[in-house]
Amino acid sequence: MRPGLAAGAGARLITELAQGAARARLAPHLGGRVTALSLAAPGREAVELLLPFPEDTSELLHWPKGGIYPLVPYSGRIRDGRLRGEGGEVALRPHPDAAPHTLHGPAHRRGWELRAVTGCTARMVHDHPGDDEWPWALRADLAVALPAPDCCRLELRLENTAGIRAPAGLGLHPYLTAPDGSGLGLSAAREWKLDAAVLPEATAPAMPGVAWDGAVAGPVTRQLSDWGGQAVLRLPGQGILTLQASPGLGHLVLHRPAGVDWLCLEPASHVVDGFNLHALGVAGTGGLWLEPGAVMCAWMTLTLA
Repeated sequence: MRPGLAAGAGARLITELAQGAARARLAPHLGGRVTALSLAAPGREAVELLLPFPEDTSELLHWPKGGIYPLVPYSGRIRDGRLRGEGGEVALRPHPDAAPHTLHGPAHRRGWELRAVTGCTARMVHDHPGDDEWPWALRADLAVALPAPDCCRLELRLENTAGIRAPAGLGLHPYLTAPDGSGLGLSAAREWKLDAAVLPEATAPAMPGVAWDGAVAGPVTRQLSDWGGQAVLRLPGQGILTLQASPGLGHLVLHRPAGVDWLCLEPASHVVDGFNLHALGVAGTGGLWLEPGAVMCAWMTLTLA
């Protein structure tokens, strides 16, 4: 067994990265997930920053909450499982937990391959051939690194391998620990009005931006755009966690259910249902189509101070 790999069977091995006191655990076979992450601010002990994902699970259709997973080739839901755009309308298989809508794309429920691993970096790859969940072939690439004990960097890449133009989007979905007394600092120039299905309303007037600086009480789900790529989570007695995302991840979902000690900050390249909204002429959705062989990339860092 190679150093850095936890006990397991074949492709179901868990990979652990280390940098000083920091640790990140990766499960390629569980949808390319980061199952656990602990970082250490200078002069401090390591802090567990994610709701742990159960590594012994075999259920990914109704996946357990926890960890960080890649959103490929889109974030959120597609209304009624119908994607409108170039060439007409395409029917997609709904997800049973969101029917008649889809949910978060197929890649985080499929196996990924570990292609490279050192002590503090790893790369996972997923080839999607095209099916009734997403008919366009693609290759996704997720690199995870611990460049320092206080920082984790994730780089996500999507290549259109379908041979035709295809819709494409990227995002990351972390479940961040947020015990009582935690405070969130976040601002965004635009907020979208959501309907009962937690989908942006195409005909709703634009809502003003938000400037959040304080506690986040659940249940809350907010869809934000033009958020500047940075959010700060103040963890009582543990430090300040900064989430920073690349400019291409200009949309953000904030989600926290009631009665939990975690929250989700999900940066993405497009607003939820962005392809359909774009086809309806709504501006600022981030919904785009890639040429054959074209690539889109994004990154996110988590830094503890």
